[in-house]
Amino acid sequence: MERLQPDVLLRDERRSDPAEAAALRQLVPAIIHFDDDGEGSSEADLVFRTLYREPRGETPPNVVTGPAGFIADPSLLRHRRAGVKKEAPGNLPHIVVAHGPEDPGDLSRRTLRHLTQLQIPLKVTVLLGEAYAHPADQLQMMALSRRNVKVKRMPYDYGEELAAADIVICSSGHIPYDVAFLSIPCIVLAQDEEELAHAFPTEDNGFLPLGLGRKVKQSMLLNAVMEYLLHEPRRRRAVSRQAALGVEDGIGAVSEAVFYYLEYPPRRPADR
Repeated sequence: MERLQPDVLLRDERRSDPAEAAALRQLVPAIIHFDDDGEGSSEADLVFRTLYREPRGETPPNVVTGPAGFIADPSLLRHRRAGVKKEAPGNLPHIVVAHGPEDPGDLSRRTLRHLTQLQIPLKVTVLLGEAYAHPADQLQMMALSRRNVKVKRMPYDYGEELAAADIVICSSGHIPYDVAFLSIPCIVLAQDEEELAHAFPTEDNGFLPLGLGRKVKQSMLLNAVMEYLLHEPRRRRAVSRQAALGVEDGIGAVSEAVFYYLEYPPRRPADR
C-alpha cells in the first residue's frame, strides 16, 4: 500500500487484524471493508456487513448491516423478483441446489442423495461452484441414473438457473441474498457454525433454515420440500416476505461511498 498509494482501499476481509488495519489507516486516506467482523473493522471508515449476526448492543457508527452492500451477480439482474410472477409448481417441481463456490462440507452430494429418496416426480439441478474440489463421481452417478437430475459445472448462467427454480436449497452465506433478490422459496443449510449464526436467512425473512447441513436428517429435508410443494399459502408467504425485504443491487450505494471518499477523504492523502 505504501508503494501503490491508493486513495481508497476496498477489502473483503472477514477477520481483519487490528494491528494491520491500524497500519493501513496510516497509509490510505479512506478504507471500506466488506463482511468484516474482526477487531480491525473499527479502523475502517465504512464496513458493509451483509453476513451479520443478531446485534448485541448498538451497531458501530461505521458499520452498515443488511442488504445495502449486497452487489448482485450481473446474471441475476434481468430476473429480479422472478418468483413473484411464478405460478404454483406443476407436475414436475424444479429444485435447484446451490452451495456456493467451494461447498466445503460437500452439501451438494448430501442434498442430492436425500432428494433422490423423494418418491414424487421431481426435477433437480445441482450447481457446482468454480472452486468445488470434491470428487463428483457420486453426484454424476446419481444424475445419470435419473432422467430429470442434472449436475452442472461452471460455466453456466447462474441467474437463469436460480430463476428457473420452484425451490432453492442453498448454504447460509451470500446465496440467500441472491435468492431474496429473485424472491424464490428457499431451504437453507449452514456449512458450519459460523454460517449457522448468520441472521439474514430466517423464517421472518422468507427462508426455511434447517441448521447445520451435515446434521440435517433426510426426513427433515424432505418434509421441508413437501411443505413448500403442498402448501401454496406457505410458498406464497415465503415469496412475499423475501420481496418485502427490498433487496436490490447495491452497486450504486457502494459506488456512491467510493466516490464520496474520493472527494472527501477522511484523512489527508499520504505525500505523493
